[in-house]
Amino acid sequence: MAGLKPLNALRRIDMRSYLAGRTVQRWRAAGHEAGLSFPALERSYLRFVAHNAHGQWHGVMDAQHWLEQVLAQLRSLLPNGCCAARIAQLFAAVSRPFQPVVSELAYHSIADVELLSGSQLSEQWLPWVNTPEGQLWIVDAIPPPSAESNPLPAWLSDFPLPVSMVVGKGRLQPGERECLATGDVLVITERTQHLSMAERRIGSFTLTEEGFHVEFNASHLPTQGSAQRQEPAPATQGRDVLRELPVELEFVLQETVCHLSELSNLQSGQVLALQAGAQTSVQVRANGQVLAVGELVQWEGGLGVELHTLVRGTRE
Repeated sequence: MAGLKPLNALRRIDMRSYLAGRTVQRWRAAGHEAGLSFPALERSYLRFVAHNAHGQWHGVMDAQHWLEQVLAQLRSLLPNGCCAARIAQLFAAVSRPFQPVVSELAYHSIADVELLSGSQLSEQWLPWVNTPEGQLWIVDAIPPPSAESNPLPAWLSDFPLPVSMVVGKGRLQPGERECLATGDVLVITERTQHLSMAERRIGSFTLTEEGFHVEFNASHLPTQGSAQRQEPAPATQGRDVLRELPVELEFVLQETVCHLSELSNLQSGQVLALQAGAQTSVQVRANGQVLAVGELVQWEGGLGVELHTLVRGTRE
């Protein structure tokens, strides 16, 4: 077992730092100027809560820089500047004090505006993105990317997902299973004709001479709004339905070919040989197909796999 470190010796990844770094990478890939930094200790900042349809997020902007960007003529009109308290009042009074340059920072209102010094902010590196009104830092929870800003990669369409056409259900009474024999007929007591994928009902089907006629039904998927019944979705919405499906992952530390004679000799407590470097070459599989290879790490009191290599398939 010398090849595997004890779990408490695995490299530890801080979730906050990880999410912040991934957010900055995503913003830069979309063409925005973004980074990680500490707000300057000697500056005054406007901290606020932005509300949107999915909840809220917390942001910080430099008070003087914001005012100078919003009122470009301020420097000539007020050579001595404007006090930070007045700037905070103005920021709170404006309905949209800055433009959300990325979709996950969209908002419909701003609340709880307060004036803080840089020394009162978190000592952690904060992700920021440039807006026309100045640099915007994100504090506390980082908003997740919206579906529109995170399109499904083409290579993921190569991944297999078993589709089940469930024609109906039945029941075995106690004791009947032991009596089953070739030639017996099991009765379908409930017709369903459900289309299921990843253990979730995604629509229905009817049998025709040509095969299965499929209809995707959005009401079979969980929604964030009301649970009112919806009409069946047209077939063109099949891609949107598939996007909502969970993918079951397996994290394979090692695979070993074992002969039946060896299996018969295995005993509880026996130690099996571990391949060198197994903890840095963990396979991540989705429905039996390798998705990525990575390193076993500590993650928020548990375990995770940091991806080192993505298996893109043949499409990309």
